[in-house]
Amino acid sequence: MWIYIIYMKYFLILVFFSIYKVSICQEYIIEHQMSFDEKIFTLKDKSIFSIINASGVWKDSNADFGPVECRGVREANKNKKLLNLNVVCEQMNATGDKLWLRAIRNTDVDGGVGIWKILDGTGKFAIYKDYECTYAVSFASNVYYVKANCKNK
Repeated sequence: MWIYIIYMKYFLILVFFSIYKVSICQEYIIEHQMSFDEKIFTLKDKSIFSIINASGVWKDSNADFGPVECRGVREANKNKKLLNLNVVCEQMNATGDKLWLRAIRNTDVDGGVGIWKILDGTGKFAIYKDYECTYAVSFASNVYYVKANCKNK
């Protein structure tokens, strides 16, 4: 009888951790809608170096939302091909939980597809640390829209 109880205890623990692991591995979707300000230096060879400050709102696949701010730099050659993008965003929900992510993209400056790496999070967002997100970005004037599909790597 005791062996049966011990066996069932380990079985239930195994089932619990399996369900927990599956729930953590679910896809996580984030959307940003932001306006931005960009200070640009145009070099003699027509390449550009710019500093970006952006702010707006975000929402995710868990029905959470809040303000988001991004800061960073980008460099592009004379053909508007990105050479370097180093932008970090901080998004916060209504309870003060935060998520930080870094953008990486190797397309042109007018939009394209890239990767977000989730650097860290507090509260409910802590489980998304080290997730990678494939995102698409579109620009219109000084506004941009991003949609990202994130997965645990």
